Amino acid sequence: MEEERTEVIILIEAIKEAIKHNPNRTSWQGKIMMNSQEYYWRITRKSLHFLVGEMK
Repeated sequence: MEEERTEVIILIEAIKEAIKHNPNRTSWQGKIMMNSQEYYWRITRKSLHFLVGEMK
């Protein structure tokens, strides 16, 4: 459980950094290393608004 939480935090921080460096884009993507494996992620502005709305 704690390991999954750490992985989610790593992913969220990667997304935040990508948005911070390119705030005017409509989608962001990146690559992170977890447990000696590479994972690619991509998120759009629309899906980000949906996720934030669900958290409220």
